[in-house]
Order: sequence, then structure tokens, then C-alpha cells
Amino acid sequence: MSDLIEAIRAGLRPGGDLVRELCSLQDDTVSTAEEAIVVCQTIDELLGRAFHHHDDRACTALPLLIGLFQSVVSEEAIKVLQELGLPPLYAAFDHALSCSRLEADDLLLVLKIFALYSTREGVERIVRAGRLGIATNRMMWSVILEQFEAAHPQATYLIEELRTPLPTGSLGIAYLEFANRLAVAEVIVDHPFDTDDGCDQLVLWLRSVDCPQSSRAAHAVAASLQFLNKARSRDVLALALDHQCPTVQIEAAAATVRLGNLSGRKMLVRWCRDARFMRAARKQLEALGRSAEIPDECGQSDFLATAEMCQWLSNPYEYGRPPDQIELMDSRVLYWPPTNDLRQVWLFAYAYESETEHDEDSGVGMVGSVTCALVGETTAKLPASDVYALHCCWELQANDDPRAPRCRSLKAGKNLVGKYNRSM
Repeated sequence: MSDLIEAIRAGLRPGGDLVRELCSLQDDTVSTAEEAIVVCQTIDELLGRAFHHHDDRACTALPLLIGLFQSVVSEEAIKVLQELGLPPLYAAFDHALSCSRLEADDLLLVLKIFALYSTREGVERIVRAGRLGIATNRMMWSVILEQFEAAHPQATYLIEELRTPLPTGSLGIAYLEFANRLAVAEVIVDHPFDTDDGCDQLVLWLRSVDCPQSSRAAHAVAASLQFLNKARSRDVLALALDHQCPTVQIEAAAATVRLGNLSGRKMLVRWCRDARFMRAARKQLEALGRSAEIPDECGQSDFLATAEMCQWLSNPYEYGRPPDQIELMDSRVLYWPPTNDLRQVWLFAYAYESETEHDEDSGVGMVGSVTCALVGETTAKLPASDVYALHCCWELQANDDPRAPRCRSLKAGKNLVGKYNRSM
């Protein structure tokens, strides 16, 4: 008996805890038809308990079981889930619309499964959920619509069915991004937002700078400009070119070039000279076939290293945007123990301005091996040799290198770097 089947059966026994059993699995993939059958039977049983016997414990376990539809590793298991698993989920979704036995998050997870399995019956329910405005401000809508790439068999059906009325909220932003993808792939000719009402909505998104998803919405709007009627979208373009976010301006500048107005090239070249946004601007010039206009300074090693640091800091898991200030703190050629070679490395001091007067978030990051900033550990007040020492310890630890110290410290790092570099 597989671990998955054993966990499900143990969880269903009197006094069993299905949630705990499923969470304890080392491997939660569905590998065989037998496992898929047990998953389908269990979902069917729990749905009956949830809807007909009002069993809250069944509702708690359902998301974990439904999530298994995303962890299938064999064609035979996929076939079973399609034939035996999807029909109960269709019925559960339909039933949930008339009662409150399933939470919005559970309904959205079911819709994601429908998107993954590409059936018309499932996508019809995604359309119904969108038209009914179910949880339209949940970010999960973005995850659902991301499943619809250009080659998805139901992509054109979904884009057409949600055209009128245009969705709003998080669903609307996800729908705009979806439409942009299909337009780029030339799957659709008429962009859904290329209407008077559509452009009015785009203007609203560009002006809503304080909402949580304003940046994402603004980028999606800028990306749509190349597909809109120039006369109708004049106000949208003007707002995008003047947006507070430089990367939105860069996207809009590229759109002006695609629309035949070459003045956008000057904006792109200007942004190329700012290391914080060089990569975004260079990417657009390359896509436009104008690589020759990229300034020579963008190829210099110090400039490229600065851009690399800014890119790392812009990661959503770090600061989410480039720093307000960045400057080169140190650069030298070192024998770097984690990579066992001689290489040039850079340290950059960066700072983010805060809304609070005289307050800022600052630190130091390293480029040359693994680009990283040890936030909270390294500051511009430390000597460069100390920062290199801490990064050396960190990188050796990340590599599970036997030379890595048990605890990261200046002393251990200095000994490691100094062993190979007398100047340190």
C-alpha cells in the first residue's frame, strides 16, 4: 500500500485526522491509478459530508485533497482524475453557488484545477464565477488565468466569454494580463480593452496609485498600449508615459515606438543610462530591433555590476524595487574560496528613502559571485574586508562546503578570505 493511500485511510478511520495525515506525507504526489481512485473516492465522500451533513472537518480536509490534482506524475493517474475526479468537483462548485459550505479560497482552488485540466465544462464554470463576481479581489484569480497560455485549448473561449462586461478588481487585472499574452501571440486580433469602456478602466488603474496592486495593474496597462486604437487610447498613453514608476514609463515608451512614434527611443536610451533601470530599457530596445542604440557605457563592468545589484534588490522577495540611491563602495580582484578561483568582486552601498523624515533602509550588497545583500548584517559603516568576510561565510554555508564555519562571524570569514589573499 502506498504512503498516500495509507495516510488517507488512516485519516478516515474513527478518531483519525485526515489533515494531519496528509500534511505529514513526505511525498504527496499521485503516481498510480490506484492512488488517483482513492483520492477521487475520498473527495466524493467528503463533499457529501460537507454539503449534506454539514461536516466542518470535511471542509477542512478538502483543500488538501483537491490540491493533489496538481501533483500528478503519471498519465494513468491524470486520466482517472479527469474521469472520476472532475465530475464531483463540477457538482460541488454548482452546489456551492447556492450555499456557503465552501470558502471562497476553496472555490478558487477548484477553479484553478478546472483551468489546469482544460475541459470546456470546467472553463464554463470559471466564466460563471467571473460573471458572478466571486472573490474578484483575490490574487488567486491571477494564478487561475496564468494557466491559460496561448496554446491552452480553452484560451480563446475564456477571453471571449469574459469580454462583456469587462471584469474588475484583481480578476480584471489578471484578465488584462491574459489578453496581453494572447495579443502578443496573435491568438486574438481585437484586444478586449480596445473600447471606450475598456480605456476608461485602464485610465482608472493608472490613476489608482495607492491600491495594493497598482504597480502590477499599471505595468499591464502599459503592455496593452500597442494593441489599442491610438486615438481612443491617447489619454491612457499620456498617463503611462508620466507614471510615477519608471518601468511603466519604459513599457509605455516602447509602445509608442511600436505605434510608429519614434520619440520613445530617446526615453529608452535615457533610461538605459540609469543602472537601476538599464535592464528593462535595454530589453525593450533589443525587442524593438534597436540594440545599436544602447549606450556603450551599458557594457562597462562597473555599470553592469551595479545593474545586477539593482536587479537583485528589485526581487519581490527582497525590496521589490530598485534602490533610491546606490553607489560603488569597493571593487577588487580576489581569490574567492566559495568558487575556488580568482575573480573580480564588487560591493555596493544602497539606500531606500522612507516616508518618515530622516529615516531610511540601507545596506551593502555584493556582486561577482552569488549576488546578495546580507540585510541586517552588513552596512556601509563596515570596512569592505569585513563585508567580504561575511559573504564568504554565508556562501560557503549555502553550498554546504566543509570549510564553512558553524556560525557566521567576522573572525571566521577573515580567516577564510585571508588564507588565500594576503592583502586582506
